[in-house]
Amino acid sequence: MIIIIGLVVFLTLFSAFFVLITKNLFHACFGLFFSLFGIAVIYVLCGADFLAGSQIMVYIGGILILILFGLMLTKVSKNMIFVENESNVLYYIFPAGLSVLLIFANLNILENRISSIKIQGSQIQNIGFEILTGSLLPFEIIGIILLVALIGASFIAKITKS
Repeated sequence: MIIIIGLVVFLTLFSAFFVLITKNLFHACFGLFFSLFGIAVIYVLCGADFLAGSQIMVYIGGILILILFGLMLTKVSKNMIFVENESNVLYYIFPAGLSVLLIFANLNILENRISSIKIQGSQIQNIGFEILTGSLLPFEIIGIILLVALIGASFIAKITKS
């Protein structure tokens, strides 16, 4: 079992790294697909079936397919480059690393908090209980941020149309 988990983690990290180093957008989309799918497999191996299903439906089935359709419907050169000046890439390593450390610290705190609450019922009931009791304020803030993003996207679409 450890070998399978290690192999899945290695393939997930390799495909995520491939997304970072490739200059072809289509290849980056396929690398993102394998990375997101690997995360879903890790969720299944950890016993988080609801998160695995959500990962597949939302990220792979929704967002990644939307990105692929956007690439196919627009005129994109075959070797479109993400970053024009590669010397500026090193400038972003520190903020990215700090973000990763903060996310892992947050996940550790959340894991300790959830493991202290033991509720009888299904995994979905536990997630709903945690969202509506301990994490209500962040849940509402995420809703407001998504609303602002939707309004901003509508505004940008209106500007580019005229």
